[in-house]
Amino acid sequence: MNAHTPGPWRAARHSILFDDPQLGITQLATVYSGAAESLDEAYANDRLIAASPELLQALRMLCSIAIRPVRGADQALFDSACALADSAIAKAEGRS
Repeated sequence: MNAHTPGPWRAARHSILFDDPQLGITQLATVYSGAAESLDEAYANDRLIAASPELLQALRMLCSIAIRPVRGADQALFDSACALADSAIAKAEGRS
């Protein structure tokens, strides 16, 4: 598996951009808005994709320290959150 382009990324009118130290501003992706119900929703999708590297890093950090004991309903919520986090990390890393 190859690693993704490191962050930070930024959104700019349906493009996901990366400021490459050697090449300058590089377009990583074009985000099509066909499924979006409005232009605002399309731009929100752009921003979410652009935040992906930071979200993945934060999720990895949280999962690495989320070992506190929990009980009762909190336990079920904690277990669900950890399963979802593991699934999201696997998806981002191309393991699912």
